[in-house]
Amino acid sequence: MLELAAAVREEVAAIPEGVGSLGEELYRARETARLSLQEVADRSGFTKSHVWELEQGRSRNPTVRAIANLSAALGVPFHRLAEAALNSLPSPTPNKEA
Repeated sequence: MLELAAAVREEVAAIPEGVGSLGEELYRARETARLSLQEVADRSGFTKSHVWELEQGRSRNPTVRAIANLSAALGVPFHRLAEAALNSLPSPTPNKEA
């Protein structure tokens, strides 16, 4: 997964500045929309605890479907949340064998 994230980052050149981690972006969007955790959960099809875990960075590696559902629930562009999910992955360590 880390290699995939690195490849995607290289392919799009760089993730635009101003996009935080997935948790930061979800929290910011939820607060801006003035939605409770339960409202986001209801709109996205997740549990309240799962949305909270994503916001806290405790749940990692969400599926594309999860990002799409949260994007629709919060009215945030899919691409922004996908970039935030990539920002949430640890940076790959250089391959010493290469």
